[in-house]
Amino acid sequence: MINKIQMKLRDIIFKIVCWFIPVENNKIVFSSFDGRGYSDNPKYIAEEIIRRKLDYKMYWITKDLNIDLPSQIQPVEYMSFEHYVALASAKVWIDNDRKYIHPIKKKSQFYIMTWHGSLSVKKVEGDALDSLPNSYIRNAKKDSKITDLMLSEGEFVNKKIRRAFFYDGEIFTKGIPKDDIFKSDNLELKNKVYEFYGINKNKKVLLYAPTFRNELDYDYTIDFDKIKERFQNVFSVEVVILVRLHPNLSGTILNNKEIIDVIDVSSYEDIQELEIAAEWLITDYSGVCFDFVRINKPCFLHCPDYNVYLNERGYLLDPKELGIPFSENIDVLPENISKFDYVLYRDKCHQVINDMGLYEIGIAAKNLVNRIIVEMEKK
Repeated sequence: MINKIQMKLRDIIFKIVCWFIPVENNKIVFSSFDGRGYSDNPKYIAEEIIRRKLDYKMYWITKDLNIDLPSQIQPVEYMSFEHYVALASAKVWIDNDRKYIHPIKKKSQFYIMTWHGSLSVKKVEGDALDSLPNSYIRNAKKDSKITDLMLSEGEFVNKKIRRAFFYDGEIFTKGIPKDDIFKSDNLELKNKVYEFYGINKNKKVLLYAPTFRNELDYDYTIDFDKIKERFQNVFSVEVVILVRLHPNLSGTILNNKEIIDVIDVSSYEDIQELEIAAEWLITDYSGVCFDFVRINKPCFLHCPDYNVYLNERGYLLDPKELGIPFSENIDVLPENISKFDYVLYRDKCHQVINDMGLYEIGIAAKNLVNRIIVEMEKK
């Protein structure tokens, strides 16, 4: 096994070698969640490039070389020498998370850091210094220093980027590419999820997507049977619950046991597609709640550790003030489901969204690719 000293030495050697590799003006390297699958903003940017049949070489950083990618994209193994070479030779880098491999960036290269959630309930990075490791903050600052462009959907997010991400470069306030999916007809994607998990077309999907906690013993479970029964009684339809956890926790919430109509979907790469398939959402501090608000789907916030999380991480936006049905006690969650008032929910939530002055019209990927074309044409 390679130890830390060997890793550091290898990193230095790779960086020196890669400095002499020329930049290819039609090459783009993508990475999503540090090599974990084909998803999020980088995916939707790549697919816009493919849709427009632009003559670019595209490479995807991945920990699994058997990943299912479009034929126009070539996989590159994460942390390999080829990973360094791809970055050293690409005109444009596109990541949705902090990079942990940093070859020496050349002047002609352009780094787009899309992040993976513009709106959020919880504090992140510079807003949460006391709750994050110093090593993470050091790397985040290093990463922001070489970033050329970040994405935003409005002035509220712009202020967060400046403050929380240690960033003073260009902000592209033209929307978030992965959110374009919510502005179009997505019956095909809904069917894709149903078929992938063998869900009966007559049943409706409840997505349960709690935020990751650092505590190893945190209990992510809820009373699935009781919650499912309440949804079925209130909305007069059979319900399937999809449980979406952080990939590192896949399978643990169900203790590797099968529970009828409760499916662990944590390994499914694209949460956007799960959102399309779902009729309702239960979450806590995740920005995914804002997706449901904007597409007029019911969302319920269940935050049993509200005060603990407030003290340890803090909130950028107080979940109690968003207009979304809120509970700390598990007995209140079923009551919120039974008393759900769609019109009141829609009006309150949309007022919060409107007050932020957000920009989302469904062409964020198109706008960003236009911006990428400008960079690709520079010599």
